[in-house]
Formats: sequence, C-alpha cells, structure tokens
Amino acid sequence: MKKEETKKGIYKNLLTGALSSGIARTIMNPLERIEILRQTQNFDYKNLSFFQSVIKMYKTQGVKGFFKGNTASLMRVLPYSAIEFCSVEFSKNILRKFNLSTKNFLGLFLCGAFSGWAAVTATFPLDVVRTRLAIHTEHSAIKEKTITESLRNVYKEGGIRGLYKGYGLTSLGNMLFIASKQAMFEFLKNNFPMKKYKNSANLIYGFAAGTFGTVLLYPNYVLKRVAQTTTDKSFTLGQYISHIYKEKGLRGFYAGLSLNLIKSGPYFGIMFFCNEKLKEIVKF
Repeated sequence: MKKEETKKGIYKNLLTGALSSGIARTIMNPLERIEILRQTQNFDYKNLSFFQSVIKMYKTQGVKGFFKGNTASLMRVLPYSAIEFCSVEFSKNILRKFNLSTKNFLGLFLCGAFSGWAAVTATFPLDVVRTRLAIHTEHSAIKEKTITESLRNVYKEGGIRGLYKGYGLTSLGNMLFIASKQAMFEFLKNNFPMKKYKNSANLIYGFAAGTFGTVLLYPNYVLKRVAQTTTDKSFTLGQYISHIYKEKGLRGFYAGLSLNLIKSGPYFGIMFFCNEKLKEIVKF
C-alpha cells in the first residue's frame, strides 16, 4: 500500500510540475525571446530598446515570431520541471525518513540543489537547442529553423560534448538557482501561511522566490547563454568574462536584468501557483 502511494505521488508530481511550467512558459515566451536576442547582442536587436525590439519583431516576423522556439522550449521545460518538482518532493521524503525538518531553509536548499542537478542533466541538450532557435534572425550566424536540424548541427560541430556545451557552469548555476527559489518558496509558504488567501499567497511567494533566485545567479545565466550560442570554436568563458569586465565592469554581467525580472517574477509566480492548484485538483 505504501509503495503504491509513493508511486502515485511520483506520477502526480511529474504531471503537475510539467503542466504548471508549460502554462507559465507559453504565457511568458514572447518576453523570453526578446530577452535572449538582446542578451546575446544579436545584430538586428543589439541597439534597440525593449519596445523597439517588440515592434521590429512584429513587423519582420509577425505574431509567430514571439513564439519562435516555444516548442523546443516546452520540450525542455516540461520534463525539466517535472523532474524538478518530483525530485524536490522525493528529497523532502528522504529528510522525513531521517526525522529531519523540511521547514528550515538549509534542508529545503539541499532538496532544491539535488532536484536542480537531476533536471539540468536530463534536459541540457534541449536547452542548447532552444537557445539557438530563439536567436535565429535574418543576419544571425546560426541558421537552423527546426529542433531536429539544430540537434543534428550541434552534434556535427561537437558531438556529445557539443550537446553539453556549458554544462559545468550551467549545472552548478541551476543547482544553486533551483535550490534558492524552491527553498524560498517553501520557506515563505511554511512560515507565513495565509489560508484565507492561499491562491494569492502562492502567486506572491512564487514571484518572490523567482526574483530572489534570478538576482542571485543572473551572471551565471548570461554566461550560459553566450556559451551556448557562440559559433567561435576558440571561445572560452574566461575570455568573455575578462572582455565584459574590461568593457562594462560588474554591470556588464547584469545586462538585461530588468527585462529578465519583468519575465521571471510573473513566470515563477504563475508556475508555483499552478503547481499548488493542480496538486489539489489532480487525484490518482
């Protein structure tokens, strides 16, 4: 009986994690695409403001342009978030078995770190493809238009290592990012319960958790994007870090942060809200 309940719990967390992230990602994809194009200094968008970028994209690519890369994004984010939320619950169950608290920040942080490692390792090649498809424009060096074409080209260029380009930096960053946001959400939910306004509270706590993790680890996010999209085989992250620091100082590592916060706060608010709501609705 206990094994059956555990199995149902795993399926439930996989499903609710996938659905909640899929809803949030599709809603926020237009902002995500604009952000990536500006973050990677794309030729067509590097000197444009956010609103100028929106107008240019609509004129050159129409409404479809705002959702370019969304299919690849969903292919990565659905399994990613399914594994993330399932692994967090799995980790919390292990802590309970050893009579350790799942309410203190450190315990929650460790659970999030494990789930981050599991999720990024399983889905990293799809993240590389999603980023390459998102920055495709008329003048970009990357010309792929489909997921399979991108996967094939990345594999031809670098084999398995190409599919995991930037993995070391990303896995560490994602572990810390997921650990930060999952721990913050659970900490806020456990220590500041608002039973009368539970839905609103989950939305606000998710927003706060996502903002906290984003600000903390944004430089890692920028470096990951550059590593995944460069076509220069002699490129090293060390060279890029040195170049950015000399050109713009520490501010250079936070390029596009304001736009990212406009996107990430609502995204994680929607995701955590949907996940908590779906856990109430879904019955096995």
